[in-house]
Amino acid sequence: MRKLYLAATALTAAVASQAWAQDTVAPDNADPQSTTPYYGTPAVPQPAYPDSSATQDAPVVAQDTTTAQPVNYQPIPLAPNPNEVANHSGIKFRGLRVEGDIGWTRSSSNHVSGRNNMGYGGTLGVDAVVDNFFVFGVEGNYWNPSKMWENNAGSSMNVGSQGNNIGTTAGGGYSARKAFEEWDATLRMGFLATKDLLFYMAGGYASGKQRNLYLNSAGVATGKYVGWSNGYSVGGGIEYSITQNFFMNAQYRWTQFGNHTSRARATLGFGFRFP
Repeated sequence: MRKLYLAATALTAAVASQAWAQDTVAPDNADPQSTTPYYGTPAVPQPAYPDSSATQDAPVVAQDTTTAQPVNYQPIPLAPNPNEVANHSGIKFRGLRVEGDIGWTRSSSNHVSGRNNMGYGGTLGVDAVVDNFFVFGVEGNYWNPSKMWENNAGSSMNVGSQGNNIGTTAGGGYSARKAFEEWDATLRMGFLATKDLLFYMAGGYASGKQRNLYLNSAGVATGKYVGWSNGYSVGGGIEYSITQNFFMNAQYRWTQFGNHTSRARATLGFGFRFP
């Protein structure tokens, strides 16, 4: 039995030695001088392929084959510039303008006031805006009081009650004055509270047609003079732009003539500004 065991052991050792010798045989291109034993080509791991059935059952994702269009980005509007707001962009108070006026008027002579009256007139002017806040202009005005109280007949009392200004003369008589049409050439300057609202003042030369009627103590007319008296006109008002071209205003004017006569008037005006 012992011999049989030794023979089996020897056979196993021989087979193992033969297998080792085959695994350590160097390839043909190996260096014969190398003393490093060759243990064979290392095993290369193979990639694991998925199951073909799983690949066939996977959902197919649709691909967008259209050409991408460029995106048109719009700029984001910024908040209004405070300077532009303060500068009243879109100011309308410039250029040539024409207007019609109507309102109240009353003349005075020799420190005696006449009766209240109505009147009408017109204005032609041109304006310029300076520094976006100030308006400067020149204008010509025409004003004519109504003649509904212009009756010259009757006694001195009647003459006075018909809109005349009565003053006494050295001989005990009367001097009755009336103011007729008036022409003014004035400068206007104002401040823009907003781009549509203007506060202004005006002043300049004025010339008015007047009539001086002389009466004796009995109230009989003894003489009559009609002529022009020169002086100055001052006033102020407020003007509002309704649209780009149409506007309205309200103003007060005081005119002082050189022969102790004066006139006050308060008017409403409606006009058109040429583009």
